[in-house]
Amino acid sequence: ARVLKVIEETGFKPNEIARSFTTKSSRIIGLILPNIMNPFFSEVGRAVEDRARRNNYQLILCNSDEDPEKQQEYYDTLKSIHADGIIIISNNTNLSALFKGSKIPVVIIDNSIFHPNVVASLYSNNYEGGRLATNHLIECGCKHIVSLSGKIEFPASWFRWKGYTDVCVEQGLEPRYVESLFNFEDGYTNAQKLLDQYPDVDGIVAACDILAISLIRVLTERGKRIPQDVMVIGYDNISMDRVITPALTTIAQPIAQLGHSAVDILIETI
Repeated sequence: ARVLKVIEETGFKPNEIARSFTTKSSRIIGLILPNIMNPFFSEVGRAVEDRARRNNYQLILCNSDEDPEKQQEYYDTLKSIHADGIIIISNNTNLSALFKGSKIPVVIIDNSIFHPNVVASLYSNNYEGGRLATNHLIECGCKHIVSLSGKIEFPASWFRWKGYTDVCVEQGLEPRYVESLFNFEDGYTNAQKLLDQYPDVDGIVAACDILAISLIRVLTERGKRIPQDVMVIGYDNISMDRVITPALTTIAQPIAQLGHSAVDILIETI
């Protein structure tokens, strides 16, 4: 009774970090993602946070900018505070280097890494998505289709690009593409490059919705009508698609399901 009285009087809250040194469990999940400014990653993050909180876990969000040094610093920090598990979204194909000297369970989203620490890799069928997008433009009558792809060395980007190129070859069209990072600024620059390099384009497959929005901005600035002059299709189905004009046609990823499943698998492993 005396202890409870002091707790009430002082407003004492247990220090989860301090307690973790004894229990080896912090009730913390870390989320390392590439760029919080990309709505796809922030929407996955929201789904992860909702599911973690529902299971009485706290979330620590880390923005890596796809910088291997920042990824390592954040991973080491999460390890030092005894995070119970980590979810990583990254195009880095050498993520295994992060895990030296650690046994923290890890779930990877939008990539596939084989390592004892990695309990699951979650991703949608990017190849089929690339095919669906390209076939849709062909069905709409496009004859000169270009891809504004992500960096080809990134796994998700490669599969979307491969789906596009395979459909072009099957339909007797020439595969043409320009690469870009998954952000608006780089997308805006490379959208300019794409239109300068392929002035006859009448359909564009964008590797993500942010790149599609960059394209719409550049096309509008150049007086091109969408979809009358050039058709654009994106990839992800982020919430922003419904507030731009014209509304964006896109290939939907199960964003919430990816985030929820990552947490569920991680907690089951923990």
